[in-house]
Amino acid sequence: MEDEIPPFAPPSGALLPPVQPTPAPQSTPAYPPQTTSSPYGPPPQLAALVPAAPSYAPLPPPPPRRRLPRNSVIGIVAGSAAILVIVGGAFGASALVLHAMGPASAAHSSGGSSSPHSSGPSAPHPGGVTSSAVASQPLRCTKTCFANDSLVPADTVPPPGSITALGLTKTVDSLGDYSSSTASDEYDQTLTGWNDSQAAPSQCFFTYFQSPVVAALGSRPDRDITEIDYSGTHTDTAKNNTLTQSVRIFANSSDAEAHMRQLSASVSECRQYHTSDSGDRVDVDVRATEAFTDFPSSEGAVGWTETSVGGRYESIDVQRGNLVVRTSLQSVGPGVTEEEFRSFVDDDAWQIASMLTPGDGH
Repeated sequence: MEDEIPPFAPPSGALLPPVQPTPAPQSTPAYPPQTTSSPYGPPPQLAALVPAAPSYAPLPPPPPRRRLPRNSVIGIVAGSAAILVIVGGAFGASALVLHAMGPASAAHSSGGSSSPHSSGPSAPHPGGVTSSAVASQPLRCTKTCFANDSLVPADTVPPPGSITALGLTKTVDSLGDYSSSTASDEYDQTLTGWNDSQAAPSQCFFTYFQSPVVAALGSRPDRDITEIDYSGTHTDTAKNNTLTQSVRIFANSSDAEAHMRQLSASVSECRQYHTSDSGDRVDVDVRATEAFTDFPSSEGAVGWTETSVGGRYESIDVQRGNLVVRTSLQSVGPGVTEEEFRSFVDDDAWQIASMLTPGDGH
């Protein structure tokens, strides 16, 4: 009889673990039924699953797209949105005065009377001097004269009464409506406007900058920390005259003075440019702005005036320390005369001269 094999018994402590049952798959719980439907988005239960829309910082304001008007038209683009001021029938931009006007306004050249907004020349200021590109007694600061912050541009904004005195009663935009930009941002936008206008020659490229920037065509400024702000755009009810101001805070006074010298040299090299985007060549005469005879000794001034069959465009940079303020006027009809514009810039320069610097306890 064969021996019977006993059943296998594992050694003590080596018992196999019991087999665990496989868990049943869990089903996704159903969302409770909606009592009300939302026409504007997902149900509240799904809101957390929908990615939030990205937030974008406002774009810096580009300078105006300045194209010469064939009819009496002016166009302005300021900031990320386009602001068009239309006078006549076509798109416009660089507002320039009638050819034979000389120092007179369009109203004067057509036999019209003086602007009703003229208040006569300002009273002489103590210590006023004849202006030049660089101040005769430049502001010298141990540190940077003006900080790169929002308080400085706000101090340069002219009093509302001085703007409305020119008949410019409508404010198109104000300081803070657009974010700050840099010289490289301004160059990119200006280059687009210059190319769109099919403008030439290249030495007049500087005329298309709406802010205190000077750069040769094809020489994009390096991106830097200098801040450029548009402090306001104002126009009259007929939209014949539009005044724009922009402010640039340079890293130091030497850089600001270099800007003024470069602008002065650029103005002297440009006597006329033309555009042809309309299909017809339009010639624009350019001349340097005459020196002021009653100007703050701590400031420099450089400007130019453009004239054509479309109107007048004037631009003047005022520099004090590391601060430069550009004021420009586009005129396509009666209103602000050249003398009134110069008087406005002169008064504004004295306001800038009163701004405190760190040495004054600012």
